[in-house]
Amino acid sequence: MKFIKANLPRRKFLQYLAAIAPAAWLAKAQALTANDSGDVTSTARQLAAGRKMPMLQTWADETSALVVVMGPKGLTFDSQNNAGLTVQLMRADDLGSQFTLYRLQVTGLSPTAYSQIGVYNQNRLVDVRSLKGLDMTQASPNLAVASCANFRKTEGQEYIYPRFHEAKTDAIFFIGDIVYSNSRVGSVFKTPEEPSSALARYVETWRTVDLYQMEPLVPTLAMWDDHDYGQNNGDATNPYRDQMKAIFRSFYPMPEVHERLSYGPGVSFRLRAFGIDFHFLDDRSFLVNQVTQWGEQQEDWFFKDYLASSNPAWIMNGVQFVQYAPVGESVQRGGLPSLQRLRNVIKANMKPVVFVTGDVHYSQIQYLSKEYFGLNTYELTSSAIHSSSVGEWLRRSQEVGQLFYYGESNFFIVKPRIEAKAMQLEVSCATATGIYPTVSAPLRIET
Repeated sequence: MKFIKANLPRRKFLQYLAAIAPAAWLAKAQALTANDSGDVTSTARQLAAGRKMPMLQTWADETSALVVVMGPKGLTFDSQNNAGLTVQLMRADDLGSQFTLYRLQVTGLSPTAYSQIGVYNQNRLVDVRSLKGLDMTQASPNLAVASCANFRKTEGQEYIYPRFHEAKTDAIFFIGDIVYSNSRVGSVFKTPEEPSSALARYVETWRTVDLYQMEPLVPTLAMWDDHDYGQNNGDATNPYRDQMKAIFRSFYPMPEVHERLSYGPGVSFRLRAFGIDFHFLDDRSFLVNQVTQWGEQQEDWFFKDYLASSNPAWIMNGVQFVQYAPVGESVQRGGLPSLQRLRNVIKANMKPVVFVTGDVHYSQIQYLSKEYFGLNTYELTSSAIHSSSVGEWLRRSQEVGQLFYYGESNFFIVKPRIEAKAMQLEVSCATATGIYPTVSAPLRIET
């Protein structure tokens, strides 16, 4: 079976540009003028004084990394005081007169020591950032799980993003809504966002959100949910699905081929690292309400990959798997046939598995008894790093399995440890005031 790669070649990306009225696209990205919802700032606001060049390290292995930089045209890049480091410009996408999106391939990294890359504008050094490789063989990494970074609600973000470094985060898994690309009006009526407007909000996110200001950089692997998909509660009917994928993977790229990766349809992929299979599922591109959450092709790819491995697994999805409240999305509510098929597959290959989700603007640890998936396990929901908060509204009791709850800005730090036929998870919650344990003892999942 031929699968759709999550990373688009440059020629294909340019074909998508041509398909969605490039003049309008570039005009929006250039002007960033306020649309009818008033949620995009004007061009008069340049990068705030004292802020770094917007930059993100996406993929990383032990010796190489992908780095994306957003800045003015004509930037160049080089290593700083590291003879073994190579910085190669892979592509530069024009976003209008103000910004260009640069993708860099960095090789010669060490997984234990930081190297530096320099950013030059007309041969003048304007920024230096530090990064290192990611040791994917380590036994117990610190993995951050985050969702929902709303550029319209950044109050207090200066207290949240430093927690990544405080927790000595090895990698960030951003599992949905890393960009709020649809307008407020579109969110109410659930209309698909025209790609040029969505692109303008991707640019605004990179300008204003502190994720792109971090020093040192932290490897960040992203999948989308409805807001980065460009449609609130979006599904397979979004007419701009392919264009939005091109935009998303231009800002959050993955390598075209890697021995640790398997790509599925849409933006789905599987990472094999730390002795675990991490399945990132695309819950939007193929959603047909009450028929399928992930689509037949994605389910076929995912189920075969899952069944072929004995590794413990994290199954990550934008929306929650189980419906816990009368409002909101979940696989149980919108894609029940897919959930039933998933249950059968998990029961056919009894290995430690945990479910990881976002979306709902609160974080929780939910115990799932054997009646759900054939083994005692958990659903970890991490939301929102900064967006609207639900406060105490969805707090439930431990009697119904909710072992932890937090309703303000936060994200999870999860430290896994693999044992014989078991996976142990130490879960902490990073908030504006500090990092705190969620439960009294590590979660244990065994068969």
